[in-house]
Amino acid sequence: MNAGGFFIAFTRTPDRFATVHRSMAHDDMFVEYLKTTNTGTFLVPPRVGTEGYIGQPLFA
Repeated sequence: MNAGGFFIAFTRTPDRFATVHRSMAHDDMFVEYLKTTNTGTFLVPPRVGTEGYIGQPLFA
């Protein structure tokens, strides 16, 4: 098969996603077509209110 695709997930807890990903790899019939080449975890801070700064709730 000469195709490509992306799997994107939004989660609050990356460890939960890792558990689901491992489960998919064991139970999915398409596992022979799956190949993880890169992975990344990105932090998206909450919006900024009228007062405050980006990421302020993360450092409170």
